[in-house]
Amino acid sequence: MNGFTQFAAVLLATLWVGLPTQANCSMIRAHRWERLVDDADFVGIIECIDAGGIVARYRVEDSWKGMPSGTEFLLRITPDPQGDQFPISLFGERLLVTAFKRAPLANFVSFSSGSWCPLWRRQITADFELPLFQGRASLDGGNFRWDLFRTDLKAVSIFKTWVLDFLRLPEGQRERRHLLDEVISIYQDYVDPSKQSVEAVRTKLESLRTLQEVVKEILRLAGAASDKAKSRIILTLSQAGGRMTLGVLHQMKAEAHQLDPKLVAAIEKALSDKLTLEKKPLPEEVPQTPSPDELKAAREIVAKVPWDYQVPAALRTLVIHEPKTAVEALLAWQSSDKRNPDNGYALGS
Repeated sequence: MNGFTQFAAVLLATLWVGLPTQANCSMIRAHRWERLVDDADFVGIIECIDAGGIVARYRVEDSWKGMPSGTEFLLRITPDPQGDQFPISLFGERLLVTAFKRAPLANFVSFSSGSWCPLWRRQITADFELPLFQGRASLDGGNFRWDLFRTDLKAVSIFKTWVLDFLRLPEGQRERRHLLDEVISIYQDYVDPSKQSVEAVRTKLESLRTLQEVVKEILRLAGAASDKAKSRIILTLSQAGGRMTLGVLHQMKAEAHQLDPKLVAAIEKALSDKLTLEKKPLPEEVPQTPSPDELKAAREIVAKVPWDYQVPAALRTLVIHEPKTAVEALLAWQSSDKRNPDNGYALGS
């Protein structure tokens, strides 16, 4: 297993294990609105027609991308363990959303774990979902923040023009924009935070007009960076890049160039794996029948206070094989009653 594959595996494992827990003082860098609208399966204005908690039914009022106006669908809003633990959608509520069939992972800048919230594991079937902490703005004077689209613009008509104009750009130009935005942020966080250095990188990248030039420059930056920064840059390239970026890497691999071939191969594989994964449905879990000792251990885990990282697996077992025990444990659970950002998420730049 090469260095990047190891890094990606460890990072994904950390996120997967950590997600059911409270992210204590974790820092999330919001995806820019360009990334949200480009990657989303639906963008537009919707109205709630069946109220609900976590999942509610909506009708498309104004479609900017994806489903046509008039379509009805179920939308899931991810609970925030230390903020909105049970997000409620009310009848008649209107939202601007970027909705996904499979929401992207939150862009964690830093990550730590703490207490757990049962609602993270409440899986209700829905047609679309929102990314954690992002992807919606209230159009009825609610408190959902526009800055979670990484824009301070509050005029919907102007924002719609921006979105439609961006989506009309050639695919390669959209990917170029994503790569520039993400790599500049990573460079600032992990390579050199000085304003002069960041501005120099920004100026250089923005002067490059083609996707191929941008990819070459990013790989040059990665090659000159520390191992930690290199891994972050490679991961960012695989997350922000798409089909056109992969084509550029294939072409570069076949040409003579000054870049490290192992570096090119690592990012090529990571990007190819991501694009393949996006097309595959998530595999269904087939639960195995637990032994008496495993059931006993599950009961003991949910009986402990406070709950820890073992609780999600224990609850999955009990919900199927001892639902009464699972219900009693959930009813007895008490929140620490702390809220963002004191013991929750902070929004990065």
